[in-house]
Amino acid sequence: PMNEAMFTGSSPRSKADLERHADASVEAFLAAYGARPK
Repeated sequence: PMNEAMFTGSSPRSKADLERHADASVEAFLAAYGARPK
């Protein structure tokens, strides 16, 4: 996503692309910082 923004920042992203990136970001965050089972 960062490379796409740097090199194609002037072209708008589709709603599907934005949702895909948001979902992947949440998954990565939860994998790193999510609650651990006790």
